Amino acid sequence: MIFLGISQPNTKILDLMNNPMYISNQEMEELKLKLKCLKTLLIDDDKDDEALTGNEDRVSINRFGQVMTWFGPIKELNRGRIIDEIYEHLKSTWFHGDITTQEAVDRLLNSEVGTFLLRFSTSSPNSFTISKVEKSGLVLHHRIHKIVNEEGKVEFELDSNQYESLRDIIDKNKERLGLIIPCSGSKYLSIFNIKTKGGYIEMVNNNGREDCKMEIE
Repeated sequence: MIFLGISQPNTKILDLMNNPMYISNQEMEELKLKLKCLKTLLIDDDKDDEALTGNEDRVSINRFGQVMTWFGPIKELNRGRIIDEIYEHLKSTWFHGDITTQEAVDRLLNSEVGTFLLRFSTSSPNSFTISKVEKSGLVLHHRIHKIVNEEGKVEFELDSNQYESLRDIIDKNKERLGLIIPCSGSKYLSIFNIKTKGGYIEMVNNNGREDCKMEIE
């Protein structure tokens, strides 16, 4: 994966990848998953055609800027935070990321009341949106604003209330907003060998067999 315009790679990650003796096998596998999550967001096959040439994965400046807007800013003393944030969000069943408003509506239509997803806002570059099915059957959208204070700390604002993270918003507004069932269909779950079926999460092993099943919270 080549970052256009980015001359200095994250040397900490490169050291870990080139010197696996410093971390356990479990930590190495988690690191690989985190890098795969980052690559999945940076390489947008459908919407960033100019970034892809030949057989090499190329990341355009525009796409890199988008990802930094969603998960930045980069802090000198906290470089790993962005990759950790991407990893935590992409493995959440309710996170659908880079989809349009119409795609969100299409995924939610004919779903049970309280089915919801969280995505990047298509109209506000520095925002996110919760889309959910109301009792009327209609799909309602709630805007979440991302705020970076003078100290560089990121906060999220929903209905004039501040939260530490997107997960914090979901956890603290489940009852008030009626966020009951995470919408299935997130493309990111395939990174973790996770499938959603009938309100359950299925963990699938490398042989394609079901390892375990747990109810979606």
